[in-house]
Amino acid sequence: MEHIFTVDVEDWYHGFPPEYPITSDRAPRLEQGMNFLLDALEETGAQATFFWVGREAEAYPALVRATARRGHEIGCHSYEHRPIFRQSPKEFEADTSKAVDVITEITGNKVVCYRAPFFSIRNDTSWALEILASLGITHDSSILPMRHWRTGMPEANPSIHHIPTSAGTIIEVPVAIRSILGLKIPASGGGYFRIYPYELTKRNIAAFEAKSIPAVFYTHPWEMDEGHPHLPGFGIREMMHYAGLRSARVKLIKLLRSFSFGPMKKTADLFLAEHQQIEPIPVNISSGGYSL
Repeated sequence: MEHIFTVDVEDWYHGFPPEYPITSDRAPRLEQGMNFLLDALEETGAQATFFWVGREAEAYPALVRATARRGHEIGCHSYEHRPIFRQSPKEFEADTSKAVDVITEITGNKVVCYRAPFFSIRNDTSWALEILASLGITHDSSILPMRHWRTGMPEANPSIHHIPTSAGTIIEVPVAIRSILGLKIPASGGGYFRIYPYELTKRNIAAFEAKSIPAVFYTHPWEMDEGHPHLPGFGIREMMHYAGLRSARVKLIKLLRSFSFGPMKKTADLFLAEHQQIEPIPVNISSGGYSL
């Protein structure tokens, strides 16, 4: 079966929260990781969804178009890469609208897929779903269906499902989460992919495959670029950012050779078409004090 491969296209410094004190030069490194990912996907015949930060799309329009020419889906990952819980609804709408317009202008195609920085749609920012629908977004992958120190919506449906809003229906496509002994843990992607032994990631995705459910994998170009600047510090943020970078490329090639991957919209739509008997589980969408 086909699983879902997604890439949050951001440079290495976006891997730290906006308030993190980056004192070194923010030397751009996006192309190093992107070129590896594009070649690895082509070599293994996989397709993916690339969620572009709007500012990066403006800086690399030729790379955005090259990604689309290779058959990959182009989505939106905000314009400024700020978590939604640091924005008002009006700020979020302006940021997302600008990013969608930038990406559409570059590719000539309508943007319908979105992922929030830091998976920052949670209970107190669920109003963002209505704004996304109003901007033409039909597929979202911003809800982390587990408890997390920064984000997460542990009661959310962990499978691909519909979320009705007053502006239209959003198809939510959560990243892969497994429940082990009642504890929800990330199954694959990001820092967890780098930290987990490869065999654990392989077993996690195989568990989804055994149930005929597509697992949603995610990564970033900087995770495939061991040479990006190394900031001093020994806190949890530094540890999570740099852990496992040395082996990430090797693990990714193994993963791509072990499983079949496709883009988010197509794969999610096929899954829903095959499971029409499953009732959508609505999310309680808060207005955030904003008239939508």
